[in-house]
Amino acid sequence: MPFVASELVWECVKNKNAFIRTSRNCPKMSAEPGNLMGLHMATYSGIANAKSLDVKSEIDGKKGSIVLVTKGKKTQKPNNMFNSMGVSKCIKKGVEALDKNIDSKFYRRDLLNLAKTKYKKVRASYKKNKNIMMPKKAKASSAE
Repeated sequence: MPFVASELVWECVKNKNAFIRTSRNCPKMSAEPGNLMGLHMATYSGIANAKSLDVKSEIDGKKGSIVLVTKGKKTQKPNNMFNSMGVSKCIKKGVEALDKNIDSKFYRRDLLNLAKTKYKKVRASYKKNKNIMMPKKAKASSAE
């Protein structure tokens, strides 16, 4: 199948596709893989763009990891459509990995700042709450 322009694909899928999530008083959301923001817009679309980008968490058993997902070369095969690469949970190393893979390789440089903020949010979701509220013990009333 020959290459199809991103604008043409977007025009075909913008009104009807299986990933659209709509509700009252909210913008159209999208659950498609490779959509960085989750918004149903041509800029963030993982289906319509030739290069898509996403930062998400993956959980294998009890262990969780942060993954950078990019669109691969085999876009006609759904099983091999996306490449995933692990990113360190250390903020300094993780941000450097995002810079290396997005900015220096000229891969969707417009989404770099959004990818960094999403990385920080995903990383913060792994932190456990240190201030756990313990239920207060009821005082025994002395009724004599």
